[in-house]
Amino acid sequence: MNETELRDKTGVPLVVGLGAKGRAFAVAYADRPEEPVGVTYFLDRESGGEPHHGQGAGTSGGEGESERIFFHTEVLPDYSGRGLAGVLVEQALVESARTGKTVVPVCPVVRGWLDKHDYEGTWRHPTDKDIAWLRAALGGQ
Repeated sequence: MNETELRDKTGVPLVVGLGAKGRAFAVAYADRPEEPVGVTYFLDRESGGEPHHGQGAGTSGGEGESERIFFHTEVLPDYSGRGLAGVLVEQALVESARTGKTVVPVCPVVRGWLDKHDYEGTWRHPTDKDIAWLRAALGGQ
């Protein structure tokens, strides 16, 4: 991810990277990278559904290929309205496409971003089986 170009709506530099033991992407201000102000959580698994191809999509989403299920995004309330969720989700999706993951947007923030933008990767709609798998993987949460 090209962190040097990332900025919030006021022009303050941001960084986005993997956090939470590799199960989330986090956004922080560049002068305080160790203090995330937003996260988008995901779990990776082998695929099990039909893909929806974005602009320039590269993977088929067929059996044996990896999926990234995004299930929750949040920004600390003190930082809302600065465009952080959009920057965070965009960078998480860019990295997911770069690594060949088919995105499954259970999270409404991620789904909303996909509905509004041209995504260069592959994604598909979540199914009831995805939700059941996610609940089981998260311990029934």
